[in-house]
Amino acid sequence: MAQIPEPARERLLQIVRILEAAEQGTERTFTSAELEALTGWPSYTIRKDISYLGNDVSGMSAENADTASERAAGSSAGYTPGRLVPRIKEALGLTRRRKFCIVGLGRLGSAYLNLGSFEDGEFELAAGFDTSVNRVEILKSRAPLYPGFKMAEVIQRQAIEIALLCVPAGSAQGAAEKLAAAGIRGILNFAPVILRLPHGITVRNVYVADELRSLAAAMPQEINAEIPRRKGMRVYNFSSGPSVLPLPVLERAAKEMSDANNTGQSVMEMSHRSREFKAIIDKAESLLRELLAIPSNYKVLFLQGGASLQFSMIPLNLAGSESGLPEKKAAYVDTGVWAKKAAEEAAKFADAAVLASSKDRGYTYIPEAPALRQDDAYYHITLNNTIVGTRWPSLPDTGKVPLVADASSCILSEPLDVSRFGILYAGAQKNLGPAGVTVVIIREDLIGRHASRTPAMLRYDIHAAEASMFNTPPCYGIYIIGLVLEWLKGLGGVEAMARINREKAGLLYSYLENSKFFSSPVEKSCRSIMNIPFIPREGDPEKKAALEKRFVSEASATGLVNLAGHRLVGGMRASIYNAMPIEGVRALVAFMEKFES
Repeated sequence: MAQIPEPARERLLQIVRILEAAEQGTERTFTSAELEALTGWPSYTIRKDISYLGNDVSGMSAENADTASERAAGSSAGYTPGRLVPRIKEALGLTRRRKFCIVGLGRLGSAYLNLGSFEDGEFELAAGFDTSVNRVEILKSRAPLYPGFKMAEVIQRQAIEIALLCVPAGSAQGAAEKLAAAGIRGILNFAPVILRLPHGITVRNVYVADELRSLAAAMPQEINAEIPRRKGMRVYNFSSGPSVLPLPVLERAAKEMSDANNTGQSVMEMSHRSREFKAIIDKAESLLRELLAIPSNYKVLFLQGGASLQFSMIPLNLAGSESGLPEKKAAYVDTGVWAKKAAEEAAKFADAAVLASSKDRGYTYIPEAPALRQDDAYYHITLNNTIVGTRWPSLPDTGKVPLVADASSCILSEPLDVSRFGILYAGAQKNLGPAGVTVVIIREDLIGRHASRTPAMLRYDIHAAEASMFNTPPCYGIYIIGLVLEWLKGLGGVEAMARINREKAGLLYSYLENSKFFSSPVEKSCRSIMNIPFIPREGDPEKKAALEKRFVSEASATGLVNLAGHRLVGGMRASIYNAMPIEGVRALVAFMEKFES
């Protein structure tokens, strides 16, 4: 077979694309004149290019293909795609190339569409798809372009295996499902969402900014020090609260800042009595009920004052006694700073007794659940202890005594049976939204048990009767909570989020278990998957403090921020709430490995 000149190779490659895009099938015959009309090249040039493949394909050789008689003969002889395309691919070395397509022809998709480096590699760019027919018609491309409704047909006809998914986050899941149904085996996803697809479909998420951060964290420390984090670049925020929010939520909130939901006004400007805001708060409650499977006999309240105000509201509403009468009893389990504060505050309004505590070993474990007292008004626990990094591995059985729990730092991180609780409450600033909102989920039969001296603003019955609008609620915070819940639902809900959270925590704990430099101070059976403290394996207090200070400082310089432990316990702590991407945990582990070395 004669060597094929480069111009001829380019033309033959275009002929392959044209014939593969043809919908008439592989047995349809194309004459030279028809190929001339499709490509714009003279028919004799086409026949000469094809003649490089051998006489058995075109019936002519390169030496005599440009004579007038053979041009006429070639015009009528014709070529079948089923025979010609494989020969061209064999001649050009394309027989083993795997086909891929690009879905979404915006800026990113169109940039990849015209990237010439694919032509000489092991992959073949076979097609581009977009829902906008106008965009398909306008774009100039090295590959055939199709409107979205032809996607399944073209993928199956051309046996395309891989897709680059370059669509907006809101469209990614739907597009991915269509690709999977069409037979795509692998998806390179550029949208900032986690795709839920059947087993057998390989997905790789590509977040360019995250990859850059991960690369920077893996670079030698002296180089990191010379290349400061670029101003405006988003960091990995390991703060315990207020904490990281999902980037798609922030971007949508920014977009809707001056015009929310096409109302022509910001949520911050809306009357809380308006139908526009009612739609916002109703949606937030509906999503929360759906995601947590909240039973119908529970009320959802959006309040203010943080979880700390609930330390007072709970005893006032469940164990408050009238003047001159004995105080009602309440049981508390002390598992950390916030659990201790809750018990101390309750003692001002009720006979609050701490029945078990893990203070003896620095709160590094969860104590055995104390025996029930049937005359307790309620039984209070802190589900996840933010400062020390512990969580209840299983819920205590409290029988008929209402179980009350502070879920501020673990709500929505994994499935939770709400029906096991009398009250669940959570400050929003960790897994729900911004600081300023407190969510209270309360069983209806517990409403109305307050003492008569309870201030109106602290009565659950008033807030429930007024649908969280006894006074002006934290409107913007509730709006952001709604966006966060919508984002979480899009990921697949709490079950999907739990799988991601366990994987994130597993990465960090696995590293700590094998590290000779860092360790986890928490007992394995009760380690939190949200808040992970770690300390250097250094016995000298001064050296240990110096190492911790250096670690936090150097980590911050690379974009890993808020890793200092709580001021009461020291050390370091990584809070990896729902919105922390797994890439952030990988970047942290990579940095810790470098620091250790």
